Amino acid sequence: YQRRVHGRHFSFNVGLTHFIVLDLVSYYFGFPDWVNQQRLWLEADLQAVNRSATPWIVMSGHYPMYSSAMAEDPDEPYGSVNYTRYHGTEGPQDRHGAAGPRADLEPLMLAYGVDLYLCGHKHLYESVWPTAGGQVQRSFHQPRAPVHLTTGAGGAPHIGHVTARQPFSRLAVSAWVTSYLTVHNATALTVSTVFNANRSELDSFTIVQPQHGPFV
Repeated sequence: YQRRVHGRHFSFNVGLTHFIVLDLVSYYFGFPDWVNQQRLWLEADLQAVNRSATPWIVMSGHYPMYSSAMAEDPDEPYGSVNYTRYHGTEGPQDRHGAAGPRADLEPLMLAYGVDLYLCGHKHLYESVWPTAGGQVQRSFHQPRAPVHLTTGAGGAPHIGHVTARQPFSRLAVSAWVTSYLTVHNATALTVSTVFNANRSELDSFTIVQPQHGPFV
């Protein structure tokens, strides 16, 4: 177990996986110094990953970069252009006009082959096909883009709603669920999700990646 901490973002290794935790709130509040510092740290961290020792890279942040759920921002009228772009995740900019997390970080995720992005915020479950730059690969076998997963309803006080299924969306469900990550070996990683109420399985998928590394 190794951990590299730098302010509100950090990384650590567990077994065959390098985990990265990012602070995406800095985009929402429009703190360019924090955003720039984190981006520089992230690239240095990704460059330092030994893919022979930790072939899998799993990144996480609070907000989704791809979502089929409308934002719920009281500062924006329902249905407005900014409403669906709040936090700069689903859209190209944050509320202050700067590049949002997806536009800012996706190039690094592609360049260094980030396998999986985990997030919450939306109080629902959504599995996203390997997706980047508007291109969707409808298979988890040797993906050529990061896989995104929103699992934000582990114990939320209310459930979010899927408002408009997007082409990148594999499965989207409004329910209280818990997701589990299993790294089988250097080439197979499974995410399984169960309903909190009865522990029955909602979903399971396995990423098979025999060639870890840059997607571009």
